[in-house]
Amino acid sequence: MKLSIGLSGALAGFLLAQIGTTIRAYFQRAKTLKLLIEELKDIDRESTRLLYFHGRNLQLYGAQGFVESAAIGVSNPIFSNYYKDVLLHLNQSQRISFQMIHGLVGTQNFMLNQIENLCSVMRKEHRTNGLSAEFLRCTEELGELTKHGYSNCAIIKWHIDFHLNNQDAPNLSPGTEDHRAYLQYLESVIKEMNQTIESGKTISKEKFETIYNPNDFEAQL
Repeated sequence: MKLSIGLSGALAGFLLAQIGTTIRAYFQRAKTLKLLIEELKDIDRESTRLLYFHGRNLQLYGAQGFVESAAIGVSNPIFSNYYKDVLLHLNQSQRISFQMIHGLVGTQNFMLNQIENLCSVMRKEHRTNGLSAEFLRCTEELGELTKHGYSNCAIIKWHIDFHLNNQDAPNLSPGTEDHRAYLQYLESVIKEMNQTIESGKTISKEKFETIYNPNDFEAQL
């Protein structure tokens, strides 16, 4: 009898421990998912900052100037360290959306590093050889990098907005109405980017040498 009671107590204790572990894991996953969503909002705000950075540099490109400043990239510590903890509990659309957004963030940071390195090369080339053929080639390369950086930021913002508004199923499969809206948005980004470059042709280079105020320029996307 005592043995039976002891076994029953041990089993009950084991079951309670398992239930407690399961409950704690559930709330931990819920907390992590909430933090991942909050991080998307942070990234959206940081992408706006970088959109202004690239937008100004597109205007400089239109004014036949070149970038002499760098920008800090976007950090995503929650995704980098804790996404794996909720991965198996997300549906396919959620996984694809999260991974796409953070993949775009990685691309943005890589391009910012390329821009910084290229600017360093251009400064050295200009000091040594002035407006040389190599310097002008680098200017064109920098312009292309800036275009990609601008469009990348705009795309990040679209995907974040789409994810936040469709958290249960951010499905962007080809052929859907949302995918068609996305393609239309991409067209608008290209148009806005070209208009930003053109606007730079009407701004004096001296204006770019003043302390930067976003209100001095056209609003970005």
